[in-house]
Amino acid sequence: SYRWTRGVAERRISESTVLTLAQIDRNMETMFGSVHDISLFLIANRNVRGYLRSASPDGPGALLFREYLNDDLANLVASKSFILSVNVYGEGGFAYESGGPSRIIADGTGPYREPAIPPSGELVKSGTYTRHYLALGNRRVISFYRQMNDPNRLTRRIGTMRIDLDEAAVAALHAQKGPGSRAYGFACDEDGRVLTHPDAALIGRSL
Repeated sequence: SYRWTRGVAERRISESTVLTLAQIDRNMETMFGSVHDISLFLIANRNVRGYLRSASPDGPGALLFREYLNDDLANLVASKSFILSVNVYGEGGFAYESGGPSRIIADGTGPYREPAIPPSGELVKSGTYTRHYLALGNRRVISFYRQMNDPNRLTRRIGTMRIDLDEAAVAALHAQKGPGSRAYGFACDEDGRVLTHPDAALIGRSL
């Protein structure tokens, strides 16, 4: 009968929606978990510390450590298409950027505000903003920052890191739907500001 057929269809749509949301949640956990793992890798990496402790950014020691870093990060970043760039900065002009030079671009969502980076080494994220990469062009990104402390002296700061995620890749996870599913996902920061959404017009707005 019509009522029975409609009831079966509604149950299947509901089940598909729940499964879709569960898969989106797992994908997001995997993605942000990868950022956390990479940040720990950078903190523990001897070549990162060697680079930041070099006599000068352009000296032979620093250049050698940069080559080592390229090798360390090549496969790690290549296997995660949602990561645009892994960046390490130190005092005195030290700057390692796996995605090449980049700069912030005004995109009409208001001035970009870099989040306060706690000295404790906690990982913090930015809002969504536009960044221009020399090799990639303009990309909407979500950046994760972390202070890097000396593992042997945790109160001694040796630099900072920034890991840039491609917002379009994050949004693509939200757009994945199972058959008959009407579900979609989006991410907000602690203040209720939309970080990523299948409807790009909503990014940066407060809910």
